[in-house]
Amino acid sequence: MSVVAVDGPGGSGKTTLARLLAEALDDAPIVHTDQFATPTCPLDWWPRVIDEVLSPLGGGHRAVYTPYDWASTSSGAPVVIEPAPIVVLEGVSSSRAAFRPFLLPPVPGPRGVDRHPPS
Repeated sequence: MSVVAVDGPGGSGKTTLARLLAEALDDAPIVHTDQFATPTCPLDWWPRVIDEVLSPLGGGHRAVYTPYDWASTSSGAPVVIEPAPIVVLEGVSSSRAAFRPFLLPPVPGPRGVDRHPPS
């Protein structure tokens, strides 16, 4: 399994890029890191990504996690991700040092590109 991280600041188009990338990769599964943070654990959520997603998938096993739904302010239904050749990890700090043993090498994105070019 290989993991592609789509990282960047809020509002930079990470989710859109992750969706397009996943489609181009034969519908690779997408894991959104913002589903791991909660109001009671807004910063130290990342060990769950390792324990519940990256480690199991890296070992060829199914990953199961319970996402937090910020809109309803409650936990959602469990998400199951079967082992896949490539998984897309999307969200702010998705390329953090703790995740790097699982990630493909970084490819820097373009700087200063207008995400909303004139029509």
